[in-house]
Amino acid sequence: MHVPKAAGTSINAWLKEHFDEATTATQVEGKRQITEEFLARHDYVTGHIPFHEFAAFQNRERFFKIAFLRDPCAQLISHINWVRCLPSHPIRQHYESMGASQKLVAQKLNQIDLSDATVLEDFLLNLDGMERALFDNYQTRFMAEVEPGVRVTAKHGRLALHTFDSFDFVGVTEQFEDSVEVLCGKLGWDVPDPLAKLNQNSNPSPIRTSSPIHLRILKAVTLYDQALYDTAKARLEFATRGVRSAAA
Repeated sequence: MHVPKAAGTSINAWLKEHFDEATTATQVEGKRQITEEFLARHDYVTGHIPFHEFAAFQNRERFFKIAFLRDPCAQLISHINWVRCLPSHPIRQHYESMGASQKLVAQKLNQIDLSDATVLEDFLLNLDGMERALFDNYQTRFMAEVEPGVRVTAKHGRLALHTFDSFDFVGVTEQFEDSVEVLCGKLGWDVPDPLAKLNQNSNPSPIRTSSPIHLRILKAVTLYDQALYDTAKARLEFATRGVRSAAA
């Protein structure tokens, strides 16, 4: 499961090297591209696929299920900045492939000053429609079934934590090398040299985690993502200790 702006491009580039190219499918965008037959003839599938869409297929059991989660405030900043920069993206097809409502969000983000805490707060605390689908506890939305325009609630947060256990491995972007080491242990693979960091946005974000005011605003719309992230960190740290103890 590729959660946007959580190092998915980097981990996917490495993972697919372990499979025959004919049996890999990348950039799969949800259930419209997936069938039982599609899953039966592919050994490696990755994309922006919320878990509930993948879980509906019987062939899901043949896959080792992986996800990476990122610090919620960092992920939100990166995702907002990515959407904001899409109209000027050098690969124009990224913007052109967006739906009309997504384009409107991108255009709006280009018209407001997100470095201004008052503007940032007004935007994030009054998300509507597609804005909410993109920026309200976005990582929780991938783990729990949440309608696009619906606000994420405590019920969704509990469902996301329950879904967490359906994955064979959940890594943490900020502990990327530890995550890869533990994942290799689970798969019986050799640990690679440090992986290249791909798909990074060269445009600086106007939102700053160094600003206590900005951070407070960001945390208001990442509450359930934070619970997921804390769970992933705690489990990864436990698994890392186990791998290194076994190797000692």
